[in-house]
Amino acid sequence: MGNGCRTPLAGAVLLAVIAGVACGGDGQESVPAAGEQIPNLPAVDTQAAAGGSAPAPPPDSAVQEVDAARRLIEQADALEHDGFWEAAAEARGRVTESELGLALPASERQRAQLAQARLLLRLGHAGDALVLIETLDRSGFEASNGRTLDLLTARAAEAVDERTTAIGALSRYLAADGAAAVTALLMRARLLTHAHQVEEAAADLREAIEHATALDDQIASARVGLGALLEGQARYEEAA
Repeated sequence: MGNGCRTPLAGAVLLAVIAGVACGGDGQESVPAAGEQIPNLPAVDTQAAAGGSAPAPPPDSAVQEVDAARRLIEQADALEHDGFWEAAAEARGRVTESELGLALPASERQRAQLAQARLLLRLGHAGDALVLIETLDRSGFEASNGRTLDLLTARAAEAVDERTTAIGALSRYLAADGAAAVTALLMRARLLTHAHQVEEAAADLREAIEHATALDDQIASARVGLGALLEGQARYEEAA
């Protein structure tokens, strides 16, 4: 004993004490014994722990709506390009005729709305085109898109015999100095003639003749229209 050697009994006691601590005799969690499986620990975000940025969160609903709207518009554009007009109108309509379109930036939404109105007119659905146009907030349109909207409104309104609406749209277009002024003047003159507003129609035809410089057929059309209009009023000298 004096030389520091331990007897077998003392060694057994020491091992028992160590085993008691390992088994959690003091109320703490026990250390797994040899061969025992260690439970899975929660994953540690090493970037966050080191002060770095955490992984990007999943996209919110607004971003998902924008992506969905853009995919539908791309699909509609491709269908229209390939000649599947009805299918294109249906696909684009899911954006322009629902709240999904509100998720898009204003410029993208306006382009889609104008494309849809134009396609509906090509399909002969002037009434549907006019319904769509009347739901749009004209005040929010860019200047160029607003002029295009006026021309589409005039075409759709004339097709469903809403002459007053058509004339008003053409008047807005002409007041905004639209590039297709001659076409708008000829169209408004035709509508005014049907509305028995002869003097106003004649004034539009004269202005069209004065301003038409690019297309000879438009000039000729204006001259023929003015001549026929004046002859109908028995104003033969002016018609000549």
